[in-house]
Amino acid sequence: MTKDKRQIFLEQFLGLYGVDKIEITKFDKDKIDGIAIYLDDDDTQEFSWHMTEDKVPSDDLIELIQIIKNNGFNRTDKVTVSPDELFEKTEWTDRNKFDKTFDELFEVEVKMIDDGEETDSYFMHD
Repeated sequence: MTKDKRQIFLEQFLGLYGVDKIEITKFDKDKIDGIAIYLDDDDTQEFSWHMTEDKVPSDDLIELIQIIKNNGFNRTDKVTVSPDELFEKTEWTDRNKFDKTFDELFEVEVKMIDDGEETDSYFMHD
């Protein structure tokens, strides 16, 4: 079975928070629910992402997230280097494309679910 684009994106995005694995519990056309699993401390967090398949952030954002993770350029929800430093670590030549993709990172919000209610969120801030 082919993975949903939302699941592929969530695996990368939640990885910024140290999530090792996600299990999808429900696919709807306008949201995806699941459980984030942290292997280090055997902890889990339910989540819900209100996102349709056609609105999933770009593959460029997945690439940028991988660069951030692989270089240790974040502390959970905060990017720890300047956009200029991050741009230099990419192989991109189009700064406008980079800036648009970098801004896209800060628009993602995945709701945490506690006791059946949406509470906090996974999101990046500067």
